[in-house]
Amino acid sequence: MIVRRVLSLSVGIETPSLDLSAELSCLTASWPSPSPDTPLGVVYRIEEAEGRYRVSWDGTSEQGLGREEVFCALQADLSARLAESREFGLLHAAALVRRGKALLLAGESGVGKTTLSAVLLKRGFGYLSDEFAPLSSDLTVRSCPFPLRLRESALRLLPSLAPELTLWPTPFGATGDEVFYGLPAPWLSPPEAPVPVGLIVFPGPSASGGGELRKLTPGTAALRLMALTLNGEFLGDRGFLMVADLVERIPGYDLRLGGVEEAAGLVEALWERIVHA
Repeated sequence: MIVRRVLSLSVGIETPSLDLSAELSCLTASWPSPSPDTPLGVVYRIEEAEGRYRVSWDGTSEQGLGREEVFCALQADLSARLAESREFGLLHAAALVRRGKALLLAGESGVGKTTLSAVLLKRGFGYLSDEFAPLSSDLTVRSCPFPLRLRESALRLLPSLAPELTLWPTPFGATGDEVFYGLPAPWLSPPEAPVPVGLIVFPGPSASGGGELRKLTPGTAALRLMALTLNGEFLGDRGFLMVADLVERIPGYDLRLGGVEEAAGLVEALWERIVHA
């Protein structure tokens, strides 16, 4: 059995298929291992029949899955569990780390967070998460290291990903554009300890085609982050106070994406000026 930890949830993955077990071990390699005496919060059991797969957990099952869909099913259930947490504020944001501080790239799916993250990893940032940034009341974030989701159309805009990222060769289930997993290199692996937030950036498309950064007022940044807090209904007032405290202490910027390399250069220059001045 593969045993991993996703934040405070201990996860077991069980399959008699040696090849599938090897794949899942690789895809979850950046997830830490819990201590040996930690009880498992959820166990996913995967069975194969005639080239298709059945994934079962907690009385629930998904059947008729292709091999590339198995990890998607696990990730979807884990994501749903995280979105019901009362332990932290779960922001819809990518999170990177550099010199002990975290950069949050906050926004809905499709705004360019993952593509920008991939370029910043090439520029020396470390990896915390692609989609979910768990924010604690002390304004630190912890790693939630699911693999990056890189669309085929975005890959054409990027320089060579190696050696910082290894591209999983098989695309997983997606609508339209094919999507691949990007696995960060071991030296980019997330730290175990929580990381204080140093900067918040909200990426989005540029109407003019050029890159531009604009500082946001705390009120505007708070409204955007509240809309991106995936478990806000479970946190109540505590979630609002956490976000309000964050934007009062940490600067937030709107980023209009032109070329991805240009955008990464703007973010890196801002990071050095604001966080490590």
